[in-house]
Amino acid sequence: QGVVVTEEERVHIQPVRSKDTALLKDLGFSSPHILFRSPGIGAKTARAGHFASRLQKRADGAVKHLELMVVAGPDVYMYHQEDTERYILANLNIVNVNITTNITSSLISVCEWSKKVNPQNDSDPQHADIVLYVTRFDLQLPDGNKELRGVTQLGGVCSSSWSCVITQDTGFDLGVTIAHEIGHRIQEKEKDLLS
Repeated sequence: QGVVVTEEERVHIQPVRSKDTALLKDLGFSSPHILFRSPGIGAKTARAGHFASRLQKRADGAVKHLELMVVAGPDVYMYHQEDTERYILANLNIVNVNITTNITSSLISVCEWSKKVNPQNDSDPQHADIVLYVTRFDLQLPDGNKELRGVTQLGGVCSSSWSCVITQDTGFDLGVTIAHEIGHRIQEKEKDLLS
C-alpha cells in the first residue's frame, strides 16, 4: 500500500483485503489493489471546482456527509514510521459496541466485535494480539462500585474469543490503566507458558 502525490493528483493505493478477493472475478492478478484518487496540492481551479460541486451534491437531501482530511505532522510520522496511517485510521475508527452498566455484557460485546475485525491468522499484518477499546462510559462493577477503570478476561490473550480489553478514558491516567490491564494479560500468558 502507499500514496503517490503529484501537483495534480493524489492516489492512495491499498491492497484488497483477502476476505474480499473471493468476491472479485478472476482477473489474473495475484494481489489486486484499490486506487483512491483526490486532487493534488496544485490542482487546477476547474478540478477543485468539480470536487466542490460534488460535495454540494452530496450535502443535498436528508443524509449529510462530511469529508475529512487528516494530516499527520512530521513528528508523528517520525515516531510511528510505516504504522502512521494505521495509527491515525485506528484512532478515527468508530465502533458499534454496546457498553452498559453490565460490565460482563460490555466485555462480551467488545470481544465479539473484535472477532469480526481482527484477523485470526497471527501472520496477517493486520492481526492484533489484544484489541483495546477505550470509552468515556463510567464503568462499574455489579455492586455499583464505580472505581473500576478497566476490565479484561484473565488469560484471554491466549484465546481469540477473549483477547480484548475495555478501559475508561479518565484523562492522563488512561495510559496507566491500559498498561495495568495489558499487564494482567501478559502475566497470565507467562504463567501459562511456565506451567
